[in-house]
Amino acid sequence: WGKCRCKRNICERLVEKMKVKYNGDYYKVRLHKGNVYDVISVENGWYEIIGEDGDQGFFPPDDFEIARS
Repeated sequence: WGKCRCKRNICERLVEKMKVKYNGDYYKVRLHKGNVYDVISVENGWYEIIGEDGDQGFFPPDDFEIARS
């Protein structure tokens, strides 16, 4: 990440282009397993994502893998 001095789990500069694939089961009403979502922000290590229902929410990163764009 070069000279980035972010003290969070994920560099803020990378978040605006980050996409994640949902692999969990718990949030299946809001997120569909295998779908790729844009990460809006990261707070306290959790991803802010717009779900299938159109609502924004925070989700634990353990339920996702980083997707290639």
